[in-house]
Amino acid sequence: MTSKLSISRAWDETRALLQSDGKLFATVALALLVLPGLVANLFMPTPKVGEFPAPGAWVAVFLVAMLIAIVGQLALAKLAMGNRLTVGEVITSSFARMPVYFISQMIWGLPFAILFVGIGRTLQAQPGGALALLFLVVLVAFFFVVIRMVLTGPIAVAEQIGPVEIVKRSWNLTAGNWWRLFAFLMIFLIGAAILILATFSILGLVVRMVFGEMEPFTVGALLVSLAGEIVQAGVYVVLMVMLARLYVQASGREAQASVPSSGI
Repeated sequence: MTSKLSISRAWDETRALLQSDGKLFATVALALLVLPGLVANLFMPTPKVGEFPAPGAWVAVFLVAMLIAIVGQLALAKLAMGNRLTVGEVITSSFARMPVYFISQMIWGLPFAILFVGIGRTLQAQPGGALALLFLVVLVAFFFVVIRMVLTGPIAVAEQIGPVEIVKRSWNLTAGNWWRLFAFLMIFLIGAAILILATFSILGLVVRMVFGEMEPFTVGALLVSLAGEIVQAGVYVVLMVMLARLYVQASGREAQASVPSSGI
């Protein structure tokens, strides 16, 4: 039987790690989350209201930035589990595990994406109560599975197993802890959303007062984009460290709450 996870214990360990080794986590976040996100934002065109940006070179830049960000998230999780590798080695090993992790996400995420698109298009063409109910059922199932898959990232970098095994492992480790994990994620995401929205609102107001209306490739737009990426990176750092510490609990691994002291 799976033991009950302690969210408070994971939070205490997360705070201790960030207080003692915050500079290392910040270095990884800036290099693999903030910088790629900033570049992607600069390349992304401004769409017309109610429309998506037209396909172009920005799509390739966005995809590369997304993959680099995934490596960054995995590296943060691996750092938080404690090991004798250098930070550079952590990033290298996370890069090597990224394709396996990505496939594991596709295994459970792609079927839901196909269902959502299929049901959504059918509802637009032929609205009906039965289809709406089916959409709601799929949505509930999606959120249930999301919670059961929250440990896939730490598992991918901690255990040398394949994509299918990663999915099974996360399902097994989260058994009996769904409500705990759900409550933690809801509180965390609500707090993160408030923080991000407040940052964009306040900084956007200040930038408009100083630089006027924000246009693409202006100093004002760059400052807002940079601040937004830093805040979002900070959110990811806390989340990935928390998930890594929860994984250590669930797996019963005796991992020290410390990270490498050497640079990249």
